[in-house]
Amino acid sequence: MAQKTRTRDQTMEQPIRGVCLALLCLAACASTRDDEVGQKPIRRRVRPPSPQALAQQCDKPMPFPEEDLKPMPYTYVITCPLLPMYRWQDVAKFALVPAARLAVLLESEAFFAAPQRASRPNHFGLVLYYPSDDVDRGWLRHEPVSGLFAAAADQILSPDELHALREKVAIRNEDLAYEECRALVLDINKATQNPQRAQACTNAMAAIDRARSVRQQTRLLQQQAEFAERQREEMKRMEEENEARQQEEETRERRRRILRAIGAGLSAIGNAASAGAQAGNTTASTTQPVPTPTPMPLPQGAPPLTSSGCSSDFDCGIGNRCVKPNFSSQGTCMRLVNEYGEPTYDLPRINSVSPKVPSRHDCKFSTDCPIGFRCDTNSGACIR
Repeated sequence: MAQKTRTRDQTMEQPIRGVCLALLCLAACASTRDDEVGQKPIRRRVRPPSPQALAQQCDKPMPFPEEDLKPMPYTYVITCPLLPMYRWQDVAKFALVPAARLAVLLESEAFFAAPQRASRPNHFGLVLYYPSDDVDRGWLRHEPVSGLFAAAADQILSPDELHALREKVAIRNEDLAYEECRALVLDINKATQNPQRAQACTNAMAAIDRARSVRQQTRLLQQQAEFAERQREEMKRMEEENEARQQEEETRERRRRILRAIGAGLSAIGNAASAGAQAGNTTASTTQPVPTPTPMPLPQGAPPLTSSGCSSDFDCGIGNRCVKPNFSSQGTCMRLVNEYGEPTYDLPRINSVSPKVPSRHDCKFSTDCPIGFRCDTNSGACIR
């Protein structure tokens, strides 16, 4: 019985131990996954750099490091970064730009390239072969180089850059030849031993001097042309600014003339109205409705309001008001004066065409009006 009991206890412990191990494994996996997620966050919507941007990070072409694999004098290697979403051919066509520049400087504009395994991860290399003669080209044609392809500087570089590099190479060659010939001509012993070469060097130096003079004059003419072009652009800009300033001044002058004409017209209307007011009765009297919206002078006064007369200020003219009783659309034309009884010449109000509505500006008692005026409670206007 005791033996059977121990066996049963062992069989009960095995599932419990298995469950514990499973829980421990799940916890460990979850913690490991959380650590991985924390160490490597997921980055969404990040646009990878273009092949051209990657090619700008390429190293400069360096001489091939292994001498035994250098069958020709001009062999270089260039290393460029690479991303998994790009092929090395996509980046190589941009990486060949510095290789093409080097080809022009080496006077071997038609060169060859082949891929090479880079020593750094996520990088690739290109071996650049610059043949100097037909022997080198023959070796490249017959040597089994994997992935070898031909390239040309005129197909990679722009015409302006290619022309500038060629001119730089020509000037460098001229300088080298000039210094070599100058050393020979100045050495009397060498010049005497080889007079033909000395004469050829003298002629070459003269030709180089003429070429330098022509090049210097051409450069000077180009600088003068560029300076003249800048001057023309500056003159054109100044002319445009002067024209814009003149147009603005003319616009301001037209506005001033219009304002002066309007002021003169209003002054004439005011003088005519003032003359009519002085000629008329200065005491309070009833005004007759004006049939047309002309600035006819009306005498000052406080006539009783009637249900007929004017319907808006436009029926009374400038300097008059159509005084209406509250909630009425008809009123009486009255002269508009200030608190001293002097006439004013305000323009007709646009909202005077509507019926009169009581306003907080209306007077309610005569004490709300200036001295000499009384309050007309029907219209809320101060009259005299």
